[in-house]
Amino acid sequence: MQTKIVGILNYTPNSFSDGGSFFDLKAAQKHFEEMLEDGADIVDIGANSTSYNRILLNAEEEWNRVQELLHIIAPKYGHLISLDTFYPENAERAIDLGVHMINDVGGAKDQRMLEVIAKNKHILYVFICSLVLPANKEIRAKSREEIYDFAKSKLDLMQAKGIELSRVIFDPGIGFATNPSLSLKVVSELAFFKSLNTPIYIGHSRKSFFESMTKFLPGGRDIETLAASLYMVLQGVDYLRVHNVNIHARAIKIWEAMRSPL
Repeated sequence: MQTKIVGILNYTPNSFSDGGSFFDLKAAQKHFEEMLEDGADIVDIGANSTSYNRILLNAEEEWNRVQELLHIIAPKYGHLISLDTFYPENAERAIDLGVHMINDVGGAKDQRMLEVIAKNKHILYVFICSLVLPANKEIRAKSREEIYDFAKSKLDLMQAKGIELSRVIFDPGIGFATNPSLSLKVVSELAFFKSLNTPIYIGHSRKSFFESMTKFLPGGRDIETLAASLYMVLQGVDYLRVHNVNIHARAIKIWEAMRSPL
């Protein structure tokens, strides 16, 4: 399938990349609609920063933060919304509002989350290779094989729980489960994961592994992100989760036109 663009909406005051720029109801709604206009296939909304050294919100705090935004946009756009959460109760609440995708940064560790996904058979489910929350630079995968084995064990578990694997998408966890060198290896050689027979979802946007090649701060890494994205499009990546939807939609459109000229 053609690569799908997932726009990022950080509805938090402490995002590593945009510093809370959209932590305002009107600003968040406007940015959400702009990303769709720019070409996002879906928008992933997160209200709980899981970056390094962050204090996680509990389930009620997370829901209290995001529910007003979801109540406004989900009636019209629910089929285009992904909720970034590892709390099964919040996943279920969002699904009840019409949200179509759950992005589980908890890595399918909570059996209750799998029960929610199993019974809501129209929902797409993204699970990330996440070894610990919040992210911890001391606890990471040591190889692609470890990431692959993590994914395979979770897929087997989901199948046993009655979840159709056609609804499941895997994120190798760039920056969560990988150090800079392993991050580069993963995004450069996506074919390694193809035998999982599940769509591959990459969240590399503005991540710190780019620091090993260029020296820009997170907000200035859109060019680096796009360069990596286009190389992954060449490899057949299924989903790219990015901050700057506009440049990605434009670049991928040209890429696809050049790959299949009239």
